[in-house]
Amino acid sequence: DILVHDCQYLFSEYAPGSPTSKEYWGHSTVEYVVEVAFYANVKQLLLFHHDPQRSDDQMDDLLIYARELAVKLEEKCGGDKENVRLKVDAAKEGDTYDLDPYVFLDENDVSIDGDVSESNGESIHHANDDVSPPRSVNTGQQCVLLGFYESASGPIRDMLESTDNSPKVEVLQSRDELLHFAEQNHPSVIVLDNLLFGCTGFEFCKVIRTEIGEWG
Repeated sequence: DILVHDCQYLFSEYAPGSPTSKEYWGHSTVEYVVEVAFYANVKQLLLFHHDPQRSDDQMDDLLIYARELAVKLEEKCGGDKENVRLKVDAAKEGDTYDLDPYVFLDENDVSIDGDVSESNGESIHHANDDVSPPRSVNTGQQCVLLGFYESASGPIRDMLESTDNSPKVEVLQSRDELLHFAEQNHPSVIVLDNLLFGCTGFEFCKVIRTEIGEWG
């Protein structure tokens, strides 16, 4: 129903070679975010993580631009520009969005062309299905696995263990130990230090899926 997505910069601000280029800064572009939200059949997109250097007027112009992109995508797909499926807004301080935690999508309610059934604020389910909240990976205490150098894991571990109902936190530095622990315990979240195992976290996620598979 709602996607809140980082879109700090415009595609033009990533132009290579420019002294002010934001290339490799790691933030998403407005153009990318609108396209992803549109093709994912998102109902409402909230632009988030704004560039602190932009003025309020520039933010207004950016929002207008994002909405124009949504209109163009609607027309490109044969839709009505006066009835754009994707609503685009800018998240701002003080906004509150109340979401029903028991509203979820059943994979059978998504058609081949990507259309999603209307939930009308209620759980989407079949007549013979049990209505239940979305499942979590673990039914007991949640588990967080940190693939970090021990000295670097302290602040993250302290933050996780300071909360009510804090998860079990395991810190490992060995590739084989991490894979074994993940296979045996199916942690809810795995946080990997960059290049800890001689590859990026993204590449190591591929290793996990190849050697263990997916769970949850």
